[in-house]
Amino acid sequence: MPPKSYRPLPSGRSLALTRFFPRRGCAAPSSVFWNLALLIGTIQRQRPQSWEASPGVGVRVSDTSLPEPDIFIVPAGSARRDPYGRETSDVLVAFEILSPSTAERDLRWKRTAYTSLPSLTHYVVIAQDAVDIVVFARAAGFAERHLRSLADTLELPALGISLPLAEIYRDTDLR
Repeated sequence: MPPKSYRPLPSGRSLALTRFFPRRGCAAPSSVFWNLALLIGTIQRQRPQSWEASPGVGVRVSDTSLPEPDIFIVPAGSARRDPYGRETSDVLVAFEILSPSTAERDLRWKRTAYTSLPSLTHYVVIAQDAVDIVVFARAAGFAERHLRSLADTLELPALGISLPLAEIYRDTDLR
């Protein structure tokens, strides 16, 4: 399914997706990826935030490891300080869209890697074949918590935002 490039905002303006492009060599992003990117981008542009979202940059978790989350959130201004930079280490929230080929790595190795970052408040893994979001929150000791209903909301209190699962899974035919 092609992504929706524009979605109306409450003020009647439209949001163009200009910052969320897939990484080179990766499979085409799913509807879940585009829905998440649109949702976060819309929130980010509706009012000034203390954070900003970005995709496609490696997260320095050690001297030799530089995994790339599908989307991540950093403190405001971080991405603009070095617009050509290919890595960061001040990630607040990391999002991975689960696929069969990366499931084990995303749920095990990346969980351990990302949660070692002192700045990280949440690691979020989103299934694209079922309504299932796994949330690992620092406030809960990074214990695994599942959200499995379209009526649920992904709360990210450190950012002051809530992401409805119904919007993340919009137009996917998943129930």
